[in-house]
Amino acid sequence: MHNEVIFILGVLLTLVAGVFIWLISGIYSKKDSAQKDLYEIDEEWDIFLNKLISNYSKIKIERYTVFIDNIEIWIGNYPYSYEWMYVQENTSRHLPKLETRARLKDTIDRMQEEVYRVILKKAKEVIK
Repeated sequence: MHNEVIFILGVLLTLVAGVFIWLISGIYSKKDSAQKDLYEIDEEWDIFLNKLISNYSKIKIERYTVFIDNIEIWIGNYPYSYEWMYVQENTSRHLPKLETRARLKDTIDRMQEEVYRVILKKAKEVIK
């Protein structure tokens, strides 16, 4: 009897929590028009960024952004806010597709690994 009461209370608590989350998500999904398109996938940006990743001439990686041919792109918060064009005065928060985000992250990770390998090799030479 005691176990049945605990089970029923657990089910009720789960239902109440589910209804609460459903209500809250409904409230937050009703954004005003200025926020409605925030963080939506932008097909044009996705195509442009893919071309940029394939054909860049220079890349500079910083803590939260990367410059690819002088275009600054946010790379913090992977994968959520990752790869929106970052211009402090006029930041576009339209995102590329997840595949493009993963592609740029992989490119950056490979470049950083290569830098670490070179640094480690130089350090080993100095130690000898």
